[in-house]
Order: sequence, then C-alpha cells, then structure tokens
Amino acid sequence: MRYPVEQKAETHERIIDAATRSLREHGSEGQGVARLMKDVGLTHGGFYRHFESKEDLYVDAIARGFQEAADRMLAAAARAPQGEQLRAIIERYLSLEHLEDSGGGCVLSTLAAEIARQRPAVRARINAAMKCVRIAFNRIDFGLRAVLDSWWTQQEAPASGRARDAGLAPVCSAEPSSRCCHIHTGQR
Repeated sequence: MRYPVEQKAETHERIIDAATRSLREHGSEGQGVARLMKDVGLTHGGFYRHFESKEDLYVDAIARGFQEAADRMLAAAARAPQGEQLRAIIERYLSLEHLEDSGGGCVLSTLAAEIARQRPAVRARINAAMKCVRIAFNRIDFGLRAVLDSWWTQQEAPASGRARDAGLAPVCSAEPSSRCCHIHTGQR
C-alpha cells in the first residue's frame, strides 16, 4: 500500500523523534529497531522504507538531539536580557529540569563514549551536525568579545604574554558561514 508523501514524512519524523529519546535513555544498544518501530506503531520491516541502515537513523537521531538542545538553549538566550544570554544558557543546561530529563538531556554527555566508537564516516556526519549547532550559537552576541578584550588589556604584560603563548588569546571574530548543513539521510 502506498502512502502519501506527507504521511511518509510525518512517519519518518516520528521515528527520528522516538529514536532520539531512546538513544538518550538507553544508548544505541539499549533498544533495537524492532522495539523502536513497535513503540512508534509500525512494523520492523517498515524501518527500511525510511532509512538505509541503523547508522543512518543513529546519525539523524543524534543530529535531532543536538538541534533540540540548541533550540532550548537558544530560546533561553532569547528570553534573557542583553548581556545575560550566556548565563541563561548555562543556567538552562545546569537546571534540575534538564538534569532529570533523561530522554531530552544532553546528547554528548549521554553518548560521547558511544559516538567515539563509531565508524569514521558516522563520526564525520555527527561532527557536521555539531558544527551546525556551533554556527547557530556563534550568531548570538553574548557580549563576550568586549569582556575578553577588556580583560586582556587589564592583564600584566608578562601574564598576558604567557596566556597568549599558551593559546588562550582571543581568537578572530570572523563571522561564521551563514550556510548551515542539515544532517539528514533523506527518505527512500
């Protein structure tokens, strides 16, 4: 039976959402494809109508987790007064609500060791997703450039020289690429 394109896309998104939550709660080996598909109300065989492989779902789910986390952090920054955005992001990340949300918490703190053991091609796709999140954060003016510049000018020359020699000097403030990637394996 053929389904409308919109329905297939919605189903695809439901699978990614469920996988994102499951990965954070159980890791990649904690819940198999059959169980995941059952939880979404689909058959195991239907999985391969949406993904080439389990790795594709893994990457899409991790990318979604990065995006969800970034969206929450950026929303916290948007609600904060000018100059308080970084504090708002840190407070959101360290909040009890975030800590207790095992299925919606930080993808990296949950899966970093697992990600490190993935094939290089999978890690490269995950790194690309991480870079997209970094680009989104780079677009926020945290007011840190002025703070860092002021701090560096107030330091004694010898201490400042040592810090710069250690690679701790402020880095170039060049605008990141406005083009962001979307890590998505596509649908079949």
